[in-house]
Amino acid sequence: MRAAIYHGREDVRIEELPDPSPRAGEVVIEVARAGICGTDLHEYIAGPMHAAPGVVIGHEYSGTVVGVGSGVREFTEGDRVCGVGVFGCGECGFCKQGAEALCGAVGFIGFAVNGALARYASLPTKALFRIPDEISLAEAAVVEPIASAYHAVRRSGLAAGGTVFIAGAGPIGLALVQFSLAQGATQVIVSEVSATRRVAAHRVGATRVIDPLAEDAVEVVRTLTNGNGVDISFDAAGVQPALDAALGVLRPRGRLMVVAIWEAPAGIDINRSVMREANIGFSFCYEAQRQVPAILDLLATGAINLGELITDEIPLDAVVSQGLEELRVNRDAHVKILIDPSA
Repeated sequence: MRAAIYHGREDVRIEELPDPSPRAGEVVIEVARAGICGTDLHEYIAGPMHAAPGVVIGHEYSGTVVGVGSGVREFTEGDRVCGVGVFGCGECGFCKQGAEALCGAVGFIGFAVNGALARYASLPTKALFRIPDEISLAEAAVVEPIASAYHAVRRSGLAAGGTVFIAGAGPIGLALVQFSLAQGATQVIVSEVSATRRVAAHRVGATRVIDPLAEDAVEVVRTLTNGNGVDISFDAAGVQPALDAALGVLRPRGRLMVVAIWEAPAGIDINRSVMREANIGFSFCYEAQRQVPAILDLLATGAINLGELITDEIPLDAVVSQGLEELRVNRDAHVKILIDPSA
């Protein structure tokens, strides 16, 4: 089979590998779609940070089960599945709480072990979920990144009737819009420099979209909230001006959730945050076993729309030229690029 293998900075190659066989507790899936994540792009541009050279990348994926390892009872051949990128030991306190991403022995698919940017992938069953019939395989491949948004909204404590500001309208930011609305937010204000992503934010339901290069986000939010500021803000951009805005728009005792992965250290105006008693929290990955089924239910009922997140689908052989390099030089024109390994 052909697979996208990470060899180091600016070095991802399409190579031939033997078709995988499932080990105990694993199934082999024929990959239908796999997404390029922002962390994949970080590894390509600036790595290796977490990715091991020689690994098949890709941790956002969907497909059909074509092989079942020993001891597997949850899945059979023909099942349509999607999966997540992290799995824990299953025995520690964090795993028992459902917080597998915080496990001391956490495994990262596509970084430490082979991932899904390939024709076939052998994956642990604890990372997989059966897809309802109402959800397409393309939509299901986006479940992994939007799970991070679902987790962030849950951790934020957003209550029905609350007001929200989101800095950044990439895949996670657009999912934050929808999950905030599903949680009962009355205002969801988005700040985004990309015109393409601003249009997408409007389409998924944002009540106001700001171009921070043309408007002062803090002043706009103050006007929209009668000078109060928002209850909850999210940093889904990972750059200093966005973080400054996300803090600046908070009401006293409001809560900022940092969801973005940063490429450099961030600065925070501590005194302003102290004097406004700002709550600053962080959200990493998701609690897969508890949260992915809830997300699949929302997708199956049409409460969440992933169509605006998928901006291109390309063949595996183009993963560098039309995928990683395209995102490096023209990122603002895209939200989520999916790979079709069969093309």
